[in-house]
Amino acid sequence: MANLSGWLLASDIDGTALIEEIGVPPQNIEAVRRFIGEGGRFTFATGRSRESAYRVCRDFAVNAPMVVLNGSCVMDPQSGEFLIEHPMPPEIREATGEVLERMDRDHAVMLVTADKYWGVSRSAFGQRLCQRVLQTPICGIYDVKETIYKVLVISETPQEVPAMRQKLGEWYERDFTVVQSGETCVELLPKGVSKGSTLLEAAALIGVDRERIAAIGDNENDLEMLRVAALSAAPGSADEFVRRRVQKVLCPCMDGALAQLIEYLEEQTKE
Repeated sequence: MANLSGWLLASDIDGTALIEEIGVPPQNIEAVRRFIGEGGRFTFATGRSRESAYRVCRDFAVNAPMVVLNGSCVMDPQSGEFLIEHPMPPEIREATGEVLERMDRDHAVMLVTADKYWGVSRSAFGQRLCQRVLQTPICGIYDVKETIYKVLVISETPQEVPAMRQKLGEWYERDFTVVQSGETCVELLPKGVSKGSTLLEAAALIGVDRERIAAIGDNENDLEMLRVAALSAAPGSADEFVRRRVQKVLCPCMDGALAQLIEYLEEQTKE
C-alpha cells in the first residue's frame, strides 16, 4: 500500500483536472479520494475566483489550503475564508486607466475581486467582449470598492494574444507580474506573486516541505508552481512550452492525467 503522508499535490483546474465545457474525468475524482485516504494532502492552484474555485473543491474533497486568483490568495477549502492575501497596490486603478487608453479599442479589460469580475472597458467593442465572455457588469474603475486582486485583459481570438502579452510585459513587468492565464487572457498580478510563490506559503501553513510537493498544470500561469515542486507534471494536452519544462508528461486532461500522476506517486511510495 502507498504511504503518501507528508505529500501535497497541487493541481491546476481548467485544462488539467477538468474541462468545464466537457466535464470531469471520473477517474480523477476517484484517484484524488484514494490519494487522500493514503495520507496525502490535495489542493488546487487556480486562476479562478474564490466562488468559482469553491464550487469545484467540493467535488474533489480538497483537504489543503487552496491557491486562487493565480496566487493572489490562499483560501480555506471548507469555509472559503482567505488565509493569505496579496492584493493589488492602490496604484492599480491608475495603471488600469493606462491599459484602457492603450488597449481598450481591441480588447476587454476587467478588474477581479474575490468573487466577481468587473468590466471596466469604455469602448463599445470592449464592453461587448466583457459581456460575451463573462456576462460581467460594466462600471467605472473607481466604482469598484472591493479589494482588487488582479486585472484581466482579454483578446477576441488566441492569435492576438502573443502581441498583447508582449506589450503588457514591456509596459508593466517592472511593477506587476504579467502572465498568460488562458488562450485569450493575460493578467496583471501583484509584483512577485504567482501560483508558485503562494503554493509555498500554503504548504507552510500545513507543515509540508518543498521536497514533498507535487504539481500538475498546463499553461504559462502554472510554470512557477511547476518550478517550485519537487515533482512536476503536465497533461499531454498542455501547451508545448509547458510540456518541455516538466519532469513527467502524462496522458491528455480528459483521459485522466491527474489520476495518472497519482498512480505514479502511489507506485513511488509503496511500502
